[in-house]
Amino acid sequence: VHIHGNCEEMLYMVSGSCEHKLGGKAVVLKAGDVIRIPRGVTHSARTFDGEPMQAIIVYNAGRRDFQVVEE
Repeated sequence: VHIHGNCEEMLYMVSGSCEHKLGGKAVVLKAGDVIRIPRGVTHSARTFDGEPMQAIIVYNAGRRDFQVVEE
């Protein structure tokens, strides 16, 4: 679980699937899905049964802060 204190994150699923926890809420993402993670919101992702996933991840800042948060 981590946060980005200085930027938003957008994740576009290219292939595979994952569970993404966003601010304590879990959503399942599959190919073609997009999720927006607001600045400062806790989030994490995991795949199912070790299956690979590919995603395009972009940030709205030139430098991304990354802070690990304990659950």
